[in-house]
Amino acid sequence: MVMHMTPGVGIVHQLPFTCDRKGFSCTLEKVFFGGWHARMYLTMCAIRTNCVTGMSNLIRKSIIDDNGGLEGLSKYIAEDFYMGLITLKSGYKQQLSSLPVLQNSGISSLENFQKRMIRWTQIRISTVPTILIAEPITESIALGIWNSWSFNYLFGLDPILFFLSHISTWMLLGFIQLRIVQNDKLNFSKFDFVVAWLYRELMTPYLFMKGMMKTTVTWRNQTYRLKWGGELEEVR
Repeated sequence: MVMHMTPGVGIVHQLPFTCDRKGFSCTLEKVFFGGWHARMYLTMCAIRTNCVTGMSNLIRKSIIDDNGGLEGLSKYIAEDFYMGLITLKSGYKQQLSSLPVLQNSGISSLENFQKRMIRWTQIRISTVPTILIAEPITESIALGIWNSWSFNYLFGLDPILFFLSHISTWMLLGFIQLRIVQNDKLNFSKFDFVVAWLYRELMTPYLFMKGMMKTTVTWRNQTYRLKWGGELEEVR
């Protein structure tokens, strides 16, 4: 990361990924972070849009000091996102590291994964409200349904066949991307990948709706109320 901290660069961050671990929930995490999340993260970096996460980043101390210090960031639940913003506002660039950061979360389970997705949805919506419209239309199932209807209406193509082809293509591209991010042999089978990929795609609309309707978030046994702009207040 230090190698990427060149003159003009204010923050170096890493693509979030996961360690190799056994179990379906661990496979699901790897498929998510190497699939949808990596696609979003790398795309945002390519078009120079702020997408810094707090899992691992290196930032110039002067940027923090000139923008109210760590206390100035403490009012945000997504302080990593705002670290990225103040970096850009200070006239510096963001730089993605050539190596991903490997998470090794304590307890991996489907319940914890779902809670994490709901919490992240809440945070994204409160920080960037346009997510309410933009994010759903980036999902494979929603796009598949709309495109199937469109091509059937315009060209008379079989919507079911089109939808199955669409989903198969997305799945294949997701697998290729995961292998690139992994840069090594995966520790699970192609069948495990298919099941985890379908689980993530099918559960996402439900988890997104659940996150959209919640106004409080629980973090480390404490409950906070989210406000627009990414700010929070403790619920006593």
